[in-house]
Amino acid sequence: MNPFLALTGLYNLLFEEKIQLYLTFLYVPQLERQGADLQTKIKELQQINQSLRENDKVKEDALAHLSDQLLDLRIQ
Repeated sequence: MNPFLALTGLYNLLFEEKIQLYLTFLYVPQLERQGADLQTKIKELQQINQSLRENDKVKEDALAHLSDQLLDLRIQ
């Protein structure tokens, strides 16, 4: 067996398993994981946003109620 061909085969194997992953954006399993992670993060942020909107609405309603009570006290 030719040692040069053996080394070439070893380099090709090393390239395919280790190096190629960093040279291409088409490593599908990693892209799928990253996409799933981003979807999870988006859902979390949407839930936080919705919660903040609901809290803001509650505070606006409470402020409006207090404002009405203040007006009622001034009238009396």
